[in-house]
Amino acid sequence: MKSILNNWTVIRFLRVAIAIVILVQAIYQKDFAFGVLALLLILMAIANVGCCGAGECNVDVRNKKNKHEEEIIYEEQGNKK
Repeated sequence: MKSILNNWTVIRFLRVAIAIVILVQAIYQKDFAFGVLALLLILMAIANVGCCGAGECNVDVRNKKNKHEEEIIYEEQGNKK
């Protein structure tokens, strides 16, 4: 319940507003599929869940150098004539 009432950002309000607009259009056009989609989007915005809602999309910033990356050593090549 705390996650529903706390941490409301501009983006979260925008998500709810867009979902409400879709719901109004679905009711106006009597389109059941868009109505279901709008209700799903409203619930996702209110609960603050999505593809990155669980924090699984975070980038690991501790290790800046790629583990598979090796230092490249350049050698001067002589003129072959």
